[in-house]
Amino acid sequence: MKRLLVTNDDGIDSPALLPLLRSLAPLGEVHCVVPDRQRSWIGAGVTRLDPVDIQRVERDGFQLHACTGTPADSVNIGLHSLLDDGLRFDLLVSGINLGLNQGDAFISSSGTIGAAAEAVSSGLPAIATSLGPQPTDAGWTERLVDPARAKQWDDAAAVVADLVRLTLESGLPDGADILNLNMPEGTTTATPRRVTSVARTAYDRLFHPLPENAARFQAEFGTLRERRGTGERLSDFEALATGIVSITPLRLAEAADVSESWIEALESTGPPTG
Repeated sequence: MKRLLVTNDDGIDSPALLPLLRSLAPLGEVHCVVPDRQRSWIGAGVTRLDPVDIQRVERDGFQLHACTGTPADSVNIGLHSLLDDGLRFDLLVSGINLGLNQGDAFISSSGTIGAAAEAVSSGLPAIATSLGPQPTDAGWTERLVDPARAKQWDDAAAVVADLVRLTLESGLPDGADILNLNMPEGTTTATPRRVTSVARTAYDRLFHPLPENAARFQAEFGTLRERRGTGERLSDFEALATGIVSITPLRLAEAADVSESWIEALESTGPPTG
């Protein structure tokens, strides 16, 4: 029996959570620990100084655990503290995030991917999953939470379940720690999929002063732009811009390849002698 741990960064009330759990249930034993509220853009942050509370909640026949901490807290507690019968998990599934996590700028700050990275720190492979339009598409957040559009999450969850099934059967590709799955809005199992690279991306101003107090700032995202592709293969940014599902194998904390001349300029054999 395969055992899956599910988390997210959008909280226990995310409209994507129960569709995801339903889609994964036929694949094995599914456990769920999620933040008790929205905890996006928090990366792999861990609550170090304050206590973290857990509450058990039943929804739609699933036993969920709501965590007052971060997505990474939820993963670590789920893996190491909640189950007292020595069970081992086979895979962490994070998401489905409301909004895309494409390009290096978003990957570095995503709570969805941060949760997956926490699983990797415990030796567990992970899949991070997200769905949305391009961030500049006005009104996209309202569309994603609209109850009239609930079927979009069933469709997306079916795509996630297919990738999870393949991963449970064959494992992650050599050298990969995480599969980062990004689905354009409207994705179904018929939507084309491509294995992609990570685009080099950037955004500009994030915090804007409030009208009533210029010393107080509120985050409001503007535009994500691609600085350049990697040249290896189609980037996640390019795939999603053309309506293609992006599957990006990620490897954590990998040293960059640099030139021998750069190495020689920085390395030292120690202070001169004599």
